[in-house]
Amino acid sequence: MAEPIGDRHPMTPLTGGDFAILPWQPARVTSLTAWSETSLLGMIDALGLSRPADGRYAASTAWGRAWWVAPRRVLIVADGAVLPPVPSSSGHAVHVETAAHTGFRVEGEGRRQLLARLLPLDLGDRAFPLDGFATTRGEGVLVHLARRPIDGRDGFDLLVPSNLGRFFAEILADAAAGLGIVVPPHLRGGLASPRLSSREVFGRVH
Repeated sequence: MAEPIGDRHPMTPLTGGDFAILPWQPARVTSLTAWSETSLLGMIDALGLSRPADGRYAASTAWGRAWWVAPRRVLIVADGAVLPPVPSSSGHAVHVETAAHTGFRVEGEGRRQLLARLLPLDLGDRAFPLDGFATTRGEGVLVHLARRPIDGRDGFDLLVPSNLGRFFAEILADAAAGLGIVVPPHLRGGLASPRLSSREVFGRVH
């Protein structure tokens, strides 16, 4: 998996006894939007995808994983830098959005317990199986979330807007600290510290 992560990524790897929060950044994120039902069919055909049902599953393609973030909009999240094919017909918008997203990976046995402190989702096997996908909000931040195993470790890939990447990194670190993980000082007391967390408002999540 390509992970071109440099000093710009806001997250330092955090590991505990049964989970890890890791910086993750796809090599390329491409957005394709169809303006009509007809152009949607052309886009699906060009990408070799099945028609999206409810958008709750990520699909694998030759150019990366397809995340349906809206009925006519798909993100191709790629480990390589090759662009997906652009549909030959009109009625589509294609944008490379790699720099617009900051990625995180949460894996290990405690992954659901950690994310349950932030996201209003049922992440159990029945509600969120392998290749499951959802778009939601965590502490007011738009989050795209997909489940997939890497090297035998089950986990979740998250993408958030890059301008909120630092804020979300601190939110993840705060949740990890609540589970007993030692968090380095540079991830504490920053942009996220003045807020009331969901635990303070609604009580501690067990």
